[in-house]
Parts: sequence; structure tokens; C-alpha cells
Amino acid sequence: MNRPYIILFVSIAAIALGAVAYAAYDYARPESPLGVATTTEGAPQVRQYGEVTLALGESALFENLRVTPLSIIEDSRCPTDVQCIQAGTVRADVEIVSGMGTSTNTITLGNSVTTEAEEVLFASVAPETRSGQDIAEGDYRLTFFIEERDIATPTPTPAPTTCYVGGCSMHLCSDRPDIVSTCEYRESYACYRGATCERQPSGECGWTETNELKACLLKAE
Repeated sequence: MNRPYIILFVSIAAIALGAVAYAAYDYARPESPLGVATTTEGAPQVRQYGEVTLALGESALFENLRVTPLSIIEDSRCPTDVQCIQAGTVRADVEIVSGMGTSTNTITLGNSVTTEAEEVLFASVAPETRSGQDIAEGDYRLTFFIEERDIATPTPTPAPTTCYVGGCSMHLCSDRPDIVSTCEYRESYACYRGATCERQPSGECGWTETNELKACLLKAE
């Protein structure tokens, strides 16, 4: 075989082997989630909270949140080259995956939805509309602003501190100033006249059991 033909054959074989090797690598490498930006290592890119612009079907992944605009439900914006009575709006279906699960929300431009920890604002949409020109779904770019919600810890209602003496014989101790009882008399009721009505370690109002009170009640039995 002539030398030029040998060189040509070797070159074709090298190209073929390179193509096969690349195809094998491309087939074997792990696929990233559809529409989610990835790092150079192929892992999903986790964004910081803030502004993000997405095409339909493209996802933005945050620490505990994923936002994916799915489709345009309404685009009634007034074309920029026309004077309109109403400005119109845009409504889009947006899939949100959060700690609350997965949900599809129809969000109107300028409005927001909330999860248990974030707020997702539909801030703007491009391109602008022009009369006589339709916008293809693939040309839409939706901008969202995501921020953490300021969830205030509820302040616990303090327990009432005042205890009241009541009842017909002034023998009851409670946190109700209007407590009443039947007017029946027992000798033990007289023991409470010098006793202290106050909140006990259990948190309930009650008579403080001193030695004098215990002795008086024992004697009245």
C-alpha cells in the first residue's frame, strides 16, 4: 500500500475512534435536572435569594426552593406602539417546590405568592408587546424576585399573675374575680381567713399551705 493511503487510513481511523469515545463519555455522564443551571461539576447550581430571570421551562434552584415558570396564561399588555385605555397584564403558571411540597400557582405580574419561608414576586416580563407581532413562548423571559419572609416569633401571652378570693364564704382562691359558690358553711372555711391566696408553683391559683393552715384544716375535720 502506498504511503499516502496509509496516512489517510490512519487519520480516518483516529477520527472514528475519537467520535466513539466522545459518544461513550456523553452517554455515560450523569444528566443534570432539566432546565436547572449546573456547576462545572454537574451539580445543580444553588442561587442566592434575589432577582432571577427565567425562560419558560427553566428552573432556578435556591436553598430550600425551586421556581419554574411553565406557561403564559394571559398576555393582555398594551402594545408599546399603541395608546390603550387599560395597560393589561400578564399571568403565568409557575411551579414552586418548597418545604410545603410542589404546587402550580397562577401569578399575575406585580403580585407574589408565599411559601412557609419565602416570598416569590413576579416582577417583570420581556419582551415588550408590539401591535401585529406575536411573541413565541420560547422568547418570553420572566423576572422574579425571591426573598426570605420575616417570620416573627409570636410573643407568648403572659399568664395572669393576680389571684382572687371569692365564694359565698370567701373560701375559694382562683384567677377569676367573679367566681361564686353556693352559700353553705363549713368550719374549715374559717381557716382561710388568715391564709394567703396566690399563684402556686404549678401555675394555678391556690391557698398557700402553711403549717397554721394545715393544722386549722385538720382540726376542722
